[in-house]
Amino acid sequence: MDEIQPSLESEDVRSRLPQAIGDWQEILADKWVSTAEADIDKWGQATYPTNAVPLAVIWPATADEVASCLKVAARHRVPLYTVSTGRNWGLGSAVPPRPGCVLMVLTRMNRIVDFDEELAYVAVQPGVTQRQLSEFLASRGSRLQFGVTGSSPDSSIVGNVLERGDAEGVNGDRFENVCALEVVLSTGETIRTGFSRFPGALTKSLHRWGVGPWLDGIFTQSNLGVVTQLTLWLAPRPAGARTFSFAVDSDESLSRLIDALRRLRLSRVLDGGLVFANDVRAIAEQRQFPFDECDSGQALPSEVLSRLRHEHGVLRWNGGGVIYAADDAISEALWSRVEAELSGCADTLESATGDAIVEAAAVGTPVETHLRMAYWRLRKPIPDSPLHLDRDGCGLIWCCPVVPFVGAHVVAAAAIVREVCTDAGFETNIGLHLVAPRSIAMTVAIPFDRSVESESKRAAEASALMHKRFAETGYIPYRVPTSSMDVMHRASDDSLPILRRLKSALDPANVLSPGRYE
Repeated sequence: MDEIQPSLESEDVRSRLPQAIGDWQEILADKWVSTAEADIDKWGQATYPTNAVPLAVIWPATADEVASCLKVAARHRVPLYTVSTGRNWGLGSAVPPRPGCVLMVLTRMNRIVDFDEELAYVAVQPGVTQRQLSEFLASRGSRLQFGVTGSSPDSSIVGNVLERGDAEGVNGDRFENVCALEVVLSTGETIRTGFSRFPGALTKSLHRWGVGPWLDGIFTQSNLGVVTQLTLWLAPRPAGARTFSFAVDSDESLSRLIDALRRLRLSRVLDGGLVFANDVRAIAEQRQFPFDECDSGQALPSEVLSRLRHEHGVLRWNGGGVIYAADDAISEALWSRVEAELSGCADTLESATGDAIVEAAAVGTPVETHLRMAYWRLRKPIPDSPLHLDRDGCGLIWCCPVVPFVGAHVVAAAAIVREVCTDAGFETNIGLHLVAPRSIAMTVAIPFDRSVESESKRAAEASALMHKRFAETGYIPYRVPTSSMDVMHRASDDSLPILRRLKSALDPANVLSPGRYE
């Protein structure tokens, strides 16, 4: 990462902070501007060690207030780091990549602005959570669904879209299913993308591209503007659906299975996202590390892991998905194709259908199941719901490389994870997200107890080495923790100078989220 610019040093900013605080208080009222230690502590935690705690926290409630707050930041040259709900766990939580920032939290911007059942879309602000949208659709008796992530039910939909995150099930690539962004720049100017910038446009929520240059992409994984609203496309719940699951017990079988699934995805027999979990991840979602019988300074011994696989009914690789269809006859025909393709390479292959299955397949009810794995190495019991990884002391770092949808590449990438994690004394915890037909997003989790200094140090070193090894091998991550933003500097073209020119044009005071993907 580049050296922190002098204008962004914490002590330099502190001298200008009081004037900015006073201006923000005039805009938002005192209770929505805080330098209280309790708020700094709450919002300054991450699931890995960081010294970039915020100097203050502000909570605007409207796009106009966001614009006014940004103009204050530019005027006083006080950097603002923007988050939606701050649950970017394992990738930085709400904490900036660099010190010397005030945190702008958008949780008060939690309106569902527009909804259309017939055309299947909803317009949301950044404070709208997965839980809120799920309950909204249920309260309307809607037959629409949206893909949910494995993160908290109280995580932001907009925040995940802007990180280009993946969801399970239908419309798994969330960014492919959004349009009509409203973006506020640090100058106070507002951009509306696509057709939404034209008054009275009847297709503003229905068509991604609009007319002229398409700007939506530059506001994802960037620090060029603050997205205050977007439209998310939904999908009808299937009239016919069939769930299926599979498992394999060796890398050789995994490679063949991946290749078979690629053929099914490319031919559109399978049109929804599929998810794999390796044995450690599947077990960690059900229990914690066996501290009473194993040395937590080392990876779980193979004989213990073998026993846990047997106890929890999992193999080395476990996956599943849903066949979405207009009726049961089509679902049955598609399943016949899937069964024929997978039966020769999966060690177990099961399927189920029926009314209850159709409802369960209608993804859109967020749950905390996947979050439980972050408590794997925490030396205290998992608390009651709602889970909150920062508050509960979980250590977690993600590494998210993208690999070709080819079995040999998946096995090779998994071998890198296994080597790095084992040497660092951690288990190999891998998920495979088969959202696209030609590539696979691999999510590698390093859970640890961040109250143990040596464990935090080993986890940070393993994360850094893993990012390095993946970059050298050509498996570039699709999103990175705030501690690994230097991945941008591995590009060999002229993109960074061009991005800097864009940054200078759209954020001339250089106060918006410094260090984020730059």
